[in-house]
Amino acid sequence: MNKDSANAALEILNSENVSIEIFFIQRKARQQEKKKSFSYAVTKMDAAKAINAFFLKAAKAHLSELTNSKKPIDYQDYAVITDDLPEVCLTYSDADSLAVSEKTWKKIESNTDIRRVAKLAEIKVGLWYYCVSFLNTHKIDCPRLIFFKKTSSGTVATDNPGGMIKKIKAGISASDPKLIQINDEHITFDEKFDCFLFGTEFLIKDKTRFEKIVDIEEEFVEHSKAAIKTFEKMDIIDGLDFLELEITGKPSMMRVLANIVKNENHSVISETQIAKMRKTLLDHEDRELNMTADGKKILIQDKEDVKDLLNLLNDYYKQGMTSGKTYGSNAGRIIRKKKS
Repeated sequence: MNKDSANAALEILNSENVSIEIFFIQRKARQQEKKKSFSYAVTKMDAAKAINAFFLKAAKAHLSELTNSKKPIDYQDYAVITDDLPEVCLTYSDADSLAVSEKTWKKIESNTDIRRVAKLAEIKVGLWYYCVSFLNTHKIDCPRLIFFKKTSSGTVATDNPGGMIKKIKAGISASDPKLIQINDEHITFDEKFDCFLFGTEFLIKDKTRFEKIVDIEEEFVEHSKAAIKTFEKMDIIDGLDFLELEITGKPSMMRVLANIVKNENHSVISETQIAKMRKTLLDHEDRELNMTADGKKILIQDKEDVKDLLNLLNDYYKQGMTSGKTYGSNAGRIIRKKKS
């Protein structure tokens, strides 16, 4: 995505034929074969003109930050681990590949399996995020523009008539100046969005919330499984059971392994690479890489071994091209040399 895409999205918002719909996504945890997963429900609710106008104004402001920016914006592909620089705008170009897409926004795009609700109590439990859809109804080939906002059930206030009353809401009567009980069922919306989807590409405003919206940890799990299978085929690491046990359920480690997979640093571990890994660890940590007795395989026996393997495969040790200084960082993106 670039500035042209942002301008195209803004055209939809400025169209006289724009249709606005509000959707709520609820998430529920479930256990399947000792594995935790989530089910999703997509509902929609009609809104008054004032509410639609609020969202339209918020969406225009969101896009205007990109289209009217005086400083050049650096659009970069989403990376698992980033430097989080303010002038960088992250994009995720293959939204359809995310496992959660079929359960959530693809239903919105196809307008299938969506229940219309009339009470806020119906969306309160498990509310995960809401999204606002904008569609130019006079352009059939124009993709739907969807803005997302991470939220929670805490933004929904409902009056529950059941059970004991522990709190009561009161106000001043207009006809008689005394306190009276009032029923105040409402939901709080924010003028800021976390990301938006245009076609098959996300443009990300808040990386942390975007990752929750698209359930990125599920992708980390799949990347981890793929890496373990690759290691098994290469038969170059002894102790994969301990490696798998150590990273399972630990997002920080799965995030590093996912970054390794993304950069394809796991696909081929040759004797030459192992020699480099041993030298790197010795130079920077003053210790030997744990190896099997015959010196042919990397040996994983404890947490320190796991940390060493992940750091080495993720190119944790980096050298500045100008200063020559060595830095330790899991962040970094591959830079392709420009042709002269």
